[in-house]
Amino acid sequence: DGTIYSSVTDGETLYLGGGFTSISESTGKAVEYNALTEERNATFPKIEDGTVHASVPDGDGGWYIGGSFDTVADETRNNLVHITSNGDVDPNFNPDINGTVRALALSSDGSVLYVGGEFTVVNEDISRNYLAAFATSDGVVVHRDTFNPNLDGSVYALALASNEAVLYAGGSFGEVNGGDVTRNYLAAFSTTNGIATAFNPDVDGIVFTLAYSTIDGVVYAGGTFQGVNDGDEERVGLAAFDVTTGAVTAFNPDPNNFVYTSALSSDGSTLYVGGSFATIGGQARVQFAALDTATGLATSLDAGIPIGDDLTVYAVALSDDESTVYIGGDSALNGIGGQSRQYFGAISTE
Repeated sequence: DGTIYSSVTDGETLYLGGGFTSISESTGKAVEYNALTEERNATFPKIEDGTVHASVPDGDGGWYIGGSFDTVADETRNNLVHITSNGDVDPNFNPDINGTVRALALSSDGSVLYVGGEFTVVNEDISRNYLAAFATSDGVVVHRDTFNPNLDGSVYALALASNEAVLYAGGSFGEVNGGDVTRNYLAAFSTTNGIATAFNPDVDGIVFTLAYSTIDGVVYAGGTFQGVNDGDEERVGLAAFDVTTGAVTAFNPDPNNFVYTSALSSDGSTLYVGGSFATIGGQARVQFAALDTATGLATSLDAGIPIGDDLTVYAVALSDDESTVYIGGDSALNGIGGQSRQYFGAISTE
């Protein structure tokens, strides 16, 4: 878990010294853990090279995993793979994407996988700029002649509307539908024909995370922006928009720095966010916070990450019963829940 600066052998013994605190077995770039027993599934296929940026469960015990890699368990898979519930690489799903995958969204019936990232070609010869949809049964492009949002920049976040007729996308783009429509960093598309809807928040910085609320009729967006609605409204790093018009709501936790990840409670009352901030929702909350969506204020939940800890939280996820929130970052989570955790930890939400 850290840098090695010195090594020396004495017979059959190897001594290592450096900045690490633990040495463990090689797992590859993705692991599967039982959240209750903390046991790792040792048969989970290894992704030896590259980086994993996104994952989504397939609803049947398996996973779709995206990133920047080309081999999974000795099988060629370019940047996207489906690992089945029995731990096999799905032989029927191989979209062959020519660039990094950053975001995934799966339809409720599991038949369509929406993929965003930094690619321009899929399935060897089909042009798809930064956003595409695939049939999960065989990896074939869905609605080949119609669904093609054709953006001019990377996609980092995806969220499906509750009726799945609209797909929201956040990223670093400025134009969509082949340059015909201006949409700065955040847009919504018909899942049938890929045409941009009227939703147009006009954000002034990159969007890295999205959370759709069926309860409030809003989509929450986090990122590196500082203004929305063509700069008419100040929103630093986090905002909520009407799902139809894109008009910004009163929700304004006002973090003092950027938000990179989010997870919404099932009742829509609490938004869990992570990033590089030290204050948010009127309270000192270092890199992680739970926000009351009605008021924008921070709740009493505090992960306890010390101020000054050189850390950015890039991942948060809720357990199925929402009693636990999992937090991942880029360094030691010293002090989280009163404990020290390397890169990843969990706290009770209760």
